[in-house]
Amino acid sequence: MTPNPYPAPNPYPAPVPPQGSGSNKTTILLVVGGLALFCLCGVPAGFFLWASTLPESGVIPGNQLGDENRARVTKRAPLEEGEAIIAYYDTTMSVDGSEVAVLTTKRLIYWKGTTLSTMRNEEIVRLTREELVGTDFVTAISADGRLIRVELAPLNDGQVFIDGLEQATGLRMNGAAKSKGAGSANEEPGPEPEPTEPAPAPRKRHK
Repeated sequence: MTPNPYPAPNPYPAPVPPQGSGSNKTTILLVVGGLALFCLCGVPAGFFLWASTLPESGVIPGNQLGDENRARVTKRAPLEEGEAIIAYYDTTMSVDGSEVAVLTTKRLIYWKGTTLSTMRNEEIVRLTREELVGTDFVTAISADGRLIRVELAPLNDGQVFIDGLEQATGLRMNGAAKSKGAGSANEEPGPEPEPTEPAPAPRKRHK
């Protein structure tokens, strides 16, 4: 009997791995890695690029104020002769000029929308400062009870505005007036001396 030259087929063939599985995993890893890299680098870079196109924000000293903002002040509250801007602060997130506080050598100016408030520096009799979660709320109070409140957000150089307001008015936040020398009307009077009893007269000795 002639032996069969062809072996019988294996009833349990070894599984064949699917074609292209390795390349699919590589593609997925590349996509995930690219998304992660974009989130880590692309989003912050895009944010800073967008922020760089916005107008300058924060408290701006008068000597650094741009022409656009200076023209905005001139339009809303024309400066008097000899009046100079000390500090300018746009309180809006979009820096669109719709809500602005301006400190000059003569006035504190604040506008919101179409409402404009002004207070001359010599009319201010008290300054108060409250802090809440890093935000400073500064209020100027006049002798007749009028108020102008300025909200200085964190990381906006609010101290520049506060220092300028104290210097322009001669007042301290939450306190009395600054001393301007002996005999000044703004100097806080010291405590009155306590009355002293006169020394008793010496008693005469009778002989």
